[in-house]
This record gives sequence, structure tokens and C-alpha cells, in this order.
Amino acid sequence: MSRPNRRNLYRLLHVQPGAPVEVIKASYRVLMGTLRAHPDLGGDHEQAALLNEAWAVLGDADRRAAYDRELAAKLKGQRKGTASSATGTSARAADSPASPASAVPTPASQPAAAPAPAEPAPPTGARLWRQRGQCPLCQHALPPRLLADSRCASCDSPLSPAPDTDHVGKELFGRRASLRMPRDESLTVQLGKAGALLPARWRDMSLTGLSFLAPAPLPAGRVLRIRDHTIDALAEVVSCHGHASQQLVHARLLTARFLQPRGQFVSTSA
Repeated sequence: MSRPNRRNLYRLLHVQPGAPVEVIKASYRVLMGTLRAHPDLGGDHEQAALLNEAWAVLGDADRRAAYDRELAAKLKGQRKGTASSATGTSARAADSPASPASAVPTPASQPAAAPAPAEPAPPTGARLWRQRGQCPLCQHALPPRLLADSRCASCDSPLSPAPDTDHVGKELFGRRASLRMPRDESLTVQLGKAGALLPARWRDMSLTGLSFLAPAPLPAGRVLRIRDHTIDALAEVVSCHGHASQQLVHARLLTARFLQPRGQFVSTSA
């Protein structure tokens, strides 16, 4: 008997719990086809089985409703346990008499104060493109509405926003919100609206980010247009460092239009 899948099914398919079934299906198809999770495209059999299982549950209204109830009960139990633990710790601390020797440490034994945790940095630069109403690549004004097939009227870049993991429920998804799929194919990197075309090679890709090998260094914050036969996207460089004779570039997706390769068929059945 196979072990039950204890991973969060919404996290596996990179969708929010309230997503309509059409969005869930689209994400499943992108993962299996464009991101090549399907075994026929070189994907891992075990990972593909998990994705198939997630779609089988979330694509069926009755099974999804039952799973949502189970997930809600689990989260409620976790919150209750956390609250009880915190209450018990506070009560014990209040009832315990303080030792004079330990209540006020001497200067010699006083430990150094731990630095306060840094606050998350607010979105800056290219990540504010929607608030600014400008294309991330050429700063041309955005159309009134951003649709799945929206493109910049000036540079023709795709303007469909990439999935935003900043707003995904962290109680459900944890720290990592997107699974990276390894790739080993060529792609083209465009530097600016009418910039040079840079040949590069994929390392991996997810619904929210990517990495590739480039022949020259690219500064953090630089907006690039990424193109191959599966995707047309804009991405912001996060980091770049030497890797053998090349540069390993990590970038976050800002916009993306996933393309279905002609002739490729990926089943959506479990």
C-alpha cells in the first residue's frame, strides 16, 4: 500500500486555496508541459505522480471540498496547540520566583544583545511596475487592463503578471512557494527594449523564477526579456556570479506568457 501524500496539494500546483478550477488546471498543464514535469518530457516519475494526484483531488469538486475540510481542521488544530503552548509557558514564567543571581546578570556575564531581525525589504525597482503603470522593460504606459495576452504597445513584451508568491498563504505553503524544474536548453536574453540579444542556457525554472548560464555578467536589478519555444517573459536579475567560464544568473519573473509547443500533448487526466 502506498503512503498517503501529506504535502499540501495547493502548494504542489502553485495556486491559492480559493483559486477556480480553471486556474488550477492551467497551472497543472504548465507544470507538466511547459516546465517539463511530465515523464515523457524528461520529468521525474515520482514528482509527476504527485502532480497528477494533486490535480485529481483539486480538479474534482467533491474531493476538493473534502480535502479543504481536512486541511482547515488540521490548521485549526495547529493553531490551538500553539496557543495552548504559549499560554502554559507564560503561566509557568509568572509562577516561578526569580533568583536574585539570575534575575540581573552582572556586566561580565551579560550576553550580547541579539540584533533585531531585519524587516522584509519592500518591493523596489522593477517589482513596482504595476503600481507605476509602466512596462518593466521600456517604461511605456500600461494598457488599462492587464490580460493573459496583453503586450506592451512599445516593445511588444508580454505584460501578463507572473504568479505573486508574496501573497500566498504562508500557513499553507511555508517558505518555498514554487518548485524549480531543471532544464538544459538554449534561450535568448534581450537586454533592454532594443538591446543586444545574448545567447544563454537554462539551468532551472519555476512559475516565479529562473536561472540560466550567460556568457557575460548581468547586474542585479536589470530587467531582461527571456524567450524560447516555451515562454516569453520579463525577469529581474536577483544575483549573478561566476560559474566555471560563464555567469550563473538568478532572476525573478515579472511577467510571463507560457507557450504550448506545437504538437505536444499532455494529458490532464489523473
